[in-house]
Amino acid sequence: MISVKRLMAIFLSSLTLLILAGQGTAQKQKIAQATIPFEFWIAGNCLPAGDYRIEHVESTSCLLFRSTKGKIV
Repeated sequence: MISVKRLMAIFLSSLTLLILAGQGTAQKQKIAQATIPFEFWIAGNCLPAGDYRIEHVESTSCLLFRSTKGKIV
């Protein structure tokens, strides 16, 4: 069985690659949506399980995680 930490690392790595892979092909903003079934940590913030929108911030290597309830990390 894969640990939650390992599963989250695989998920975030895959998501980052998907968002950044298309960066050179188009200039429009890339947005992904995901339902994450467990709480997880990003930049020292614990986020609850739920539905999230993940957006690439233009001209940076940053990703914006926004819950459907409006919380941004």
